[in-house]
Amino acid sequence: MLVDKALAELVARGLVDRCGEDRYCFHVSAQSDELCQKLFALYEKVLARPQKELLVRGLLSQPGARYLWRVSKLVEVLGQEGFNSEDAMSLVDEEISKGYIIKVRIFFVARVSFVAPPFIPYYRIADFRNVETDEYEQLKEQCRNLGLSINEEHYLTGAYPPELSQPAVQYIEKEKREVQDRLRDEAFRQWQGLTYMW
Repeated sequence: MLVDKALAELVARGLVDRCGEDRYCFHVSAQSDELCQKLFALYEKVLARPQKELLVRGLLSQPGARYLWRVSKLVEVLGQEGFNSEDAMSLVDEEISKGYIIKVRIFFVARVSFVAPPFIPYYRIADFRNVETDEYEQLKEQCRNLGLSINEEHYLTGAYPPELSQPAVQYIEKEKREVQDRLRDEAFRQWQGLTYMW
């Protein structure tokens, strides 16, 4: 029904002619060529959405060693896979609003300024503690007084039900295995002290 409406609109605009019961003929013109380019771009965007969802869900739902992901690292990986940062963040925000992704704010206190790690393994979560908003303000003041550096980052973890996580994990294993292996290797090296020291 939707296709019939679209075809009727194309006929009304003079971009196609009806050439029989179930056939249409395309008019070659600058206007029709421009419309085709726009339609192809739209189709590419629509087709990329499920792949993007599978990629995000699969990365945040990996079995075995699980990690919190720094938001900027996830956006970087999606960018390497051809997705722009605005679309990536829009998808992440959408998944957060549905309760499929949990966003956690983490503060690092150190003697020297450093870049926060792109991943935090679940087994390291015990090294952190909850800080209430009032306590955080006090902590910032204490850090300033002691000359310590405080770094704030947002991290993500998946909370997908199995019906969403399993197909996504399978997609990663079949279609994005090299990405999965590269990221596992990076996370492993990071937490073996080769990149970051605790």
